[in-house]
Amino acid sequence: MEKEKELQEELQEMNECEECAPSVMDPDYILRIEPTLRWLRVQVGSIWFADTRHALLVKETGKVPLYYFPKKDVRFDLLSKSGKHIYVEHKGVATFWDLK
Repeated sequence: MEKEKELQEELQEMNECEECAPSVMDPDYILRIEPTLRWLRVQVGSIWFADTRHALLVKETGKVPLYYFPKKDVRFDLLSKSGKHIYVEHKGVATFWDLK
């Protein structure tokens, strides 16, 4: 449950976008956040960008399940903000990153 709380706090931070206004929520919409026991790694070429045993599996109505990595397990020194942000209904603002 601590991992779920951590993700909820990160999502709350993303919701602080003043330019984005949420739409009316669908009463049939379901968002589930579950811890996973999987060891997840992200590699491009020979470089590892993320490595975690503490990911969260995010399942939502009408979408493919996604894994969320804790910030502490991502190599942000190898990434740069792209400048692109979008509003994701029910979750808030998503920030895009580029490989350096």
